[in-house]
Amino acid sequence: MKNNDIFKKFPLTNKNIYLQINRTKTYLSDEKNITKEYDTCIAKSKNKYIVAGNKNVKCLNDPISFDWFIENDKITNFNVASFFFKKILSHYHKTNNRFNLFTKYKIFATYNPNLTNEDINTFKKAIFSYKRTKSISLIPKPIAEAIGLDINISDTSPKYILSIGFNDITTFSTISENKLSSYTEINIENIYETLRLYFLDKYHIRVSETSTIKLFEALKKQGSYTINAPHQLTSFPLEIMITKTDITIIIQSYLDKLLEQINNKFTKNNPLYLTGESSSIDINMITNYFIENNIYVIVPSNSNEIAINGLIKIANNPLNYDITIK
Repeated sequence: MKNNDIFKKFPLTNKNIYLQINRTKTYLSDEKNITKEYDTCIAKSKNKYIVAGNKNVKCLNDPISFDWFIENDKITNFNVASFFFKKILSHYHKTNNRFNLFTKYKIFATYNPNLTNEDINTFKKAIFSYKRTKSISLIPKPIAEAIGLDINISDTSPKYILSIGFNDITTFSTISENKLSSYTEINIENIYETLRLYFLDKYHIRVSETSTIKLFEALKKQGSYTINAPHQLTSFPLEIMITKTDITIIIQSYLDKLLEQINNKFTKNNPLYLTGESSSIDINMITNYFIENNIYVIVPSNSNEIAINGLIKIANNPLNYDITIK
C-alpha cells in the first residue's frame, strides 16, 4: 500500500482531550463530552506498574496529583510524572481510537496556580512524553472552574470559588478581570481525614475512603448506616451504626475550621461558588451550614466536572475568553 493510500484509509486526525487532575481522581473527557474517571495513583499488578482503576490492585504509597510529583514547589520525579501521563493517555487511546494509527491529541489540562513557570514547563514535557501529544494548553484550575460555571470573570467585581476536597486539598480563589487575584490552599484536614480521625479516636477502627463514600451515599437515602471494620488493637470485627446526625456534627466541625480560615477573604454580599468533591457527600449538609451563617452559596449539580466543562468551552471558543494560557 502506498503512502497516499495509507493516509486515505487512516486520515491524520486531531482530537481534543481534557484533563482535570486531583489528588485521588483524574477526570478525562473527550470531544463527545464523555467523562471518564481514573484513580490518580500508580499501582502494581503482576510486577507491572499500571494506572490504578482495577479493583484487584492497590495504590502504591500516597495518592498522586500535582502534589504527587511536586515537593516544596518543585517537580521531584519527572520520570514518574511522565509515566503517569503515558499510561492514562495510552489507555484512553487504546479504548477509543486504537485503529486510527495517525490520531494526535490536543490536550487541555488544569494546573495548580502555585506552580512556577519552570515547573509548568517540566509538567508540559511530562505530557509531551506521550508520543501522540500534538499540543498542550494549561489553564489554572480556578479559572477553568469559573468558566465552567458560566461566571462573568471579565468585570471588576470579585468572584469567589471554594473548591472543597473530599480527599484532596480545599482551596479558596478570588477571580476578577479575567485573572486569578488570590489562591489559597486551606491548611486543615480534608473531609475524609476528619472522618478517619473521628472513627479512630471514638471507635478505634480504621475506615477506608471507599467505605466513607459508601457511608455518605447511604445517608443520602436513609437515616443510618452500619460500618463493619476490625478493631485497631484486637482485630475483633465490629459493627457500628452511624447516623446522619453523627455525620452532620462532624461536617459542621470541619466547616467551622474552614470558615475560620476564609472568613476575611470574601464579602458576604457576593455569592460563594462551591466546587470540587463536595458532591461526594450530602451537599445539603454544606449548603445549610453556610445559609445558617448568612453566606449566599451557589452549588452546581456536577461539581466534580466543572473544570472539565470550562476546558471544553475554552477549546471550542478560545477567542471568547481573555485569559492567559500556558
